[in-house]
Amino acid sequence: MLTDFCISESAVRNRPRKRKGLLKMAHTGKAALNIHGWTIHTALGMRPDNSSTPNDATSFKIHSLKDGLGDLLLIIIDEISLVSHSLFQKINKRLNQIFNVSDKSSVYFGNIPILLFGDLAQCEP
Repeated sequence: MLTDFCISESAVRNRPRKRKGLLKMAHTGKAALNIHGWTIHTALGMRPDNSSTPNDATSFKIHSLKDGLGDLLLIIIDEISLVSHSLFQKINKRLNQIFNVSDKSSVYFGNIPILLFGDLAQCEP
C-alpha cells in the first residue's frame, strides 16, 4: 500500500507541467505546485536577486529556453500580487531575449499573450 502511494505520488510530481503551447508560472514554489506549473525564476532560467535587470544568460541557456518554449501560445502567471514591478520587467526582458525581440520595439513579452491571475489588492511583494 505504501509502495502504491509512493509510485502514484511520484507520477503526480513528475508529470510534465507545460502543455504544448502553455506555460504556467507563479512567484512562489507552493503557488506553482498548486497550478502544476513552475516558479517564474525556474521557468525563465533566472536567479532570484535584487537587480533591476535579468541575470545575464549564456547563448546556450537562451537557446535551451527557446527550444523548450518555442511552441508557446500563452503564459499564465498566478498570484500576480506577489510579482514586483522589477520582476515583471525581468520577465519581459527575458521573454524578449528568448524570442529575439528588441527591447526598443513596441512588442512586449516576446509577443506572447499573458494571462494574469490574483488579487492585486491582496498584499505587496
